[in-house]
Amino acid sequence: MEDNANQSQHEETTNRSRISRKHMTPSTRRLIFDYLLCNSKHMVVNKGFKTIVAHKFSVSSQSITRIWAHGKKHMENGINFSGKLVGNVRRKRVHVDVGNKVKAVPFTKRTNIRTLANAIQVSKSTLYRHFQD
Repeated sequence: MEDNANQSQHEETTNRSRISRKHMTPSTRRLIFDYLLCNSKHMVVNKGFKTIVAHKFSVSSQSITRIWAHGKKHMENGINFSGKLVGNVRRKRVHVDVGNKVKAVPFTKRTNIRTLANAIQVSKSTLYRHFQD
């Protein structure tokens, strides 16, 4: 009985730590800092509260810690929460007209993603991403 409880608890903690990375906007960073500031006493946050905030905003607890430290350090001079990414940073998406290519493939070749991707000569990940959109 205890083994099942420990196993489910372990799975729950590993699932919590698998939060995908995303680029936060300055307004989101400011909102996180203000939320932490409102729930702190004498600039000290209760133990475990950063993890709760991380789950609430769907970011890692390390990001919350970094935002909190940056905000406390620069509080007197005015806090600048602008990101470090400047200009054309992210990869540009290449538009592939997958919809028309899929319709041109016979139904027998559309049975699964692998054969369909092979038939239209597109990677499986690109095809899967198209189906998600």
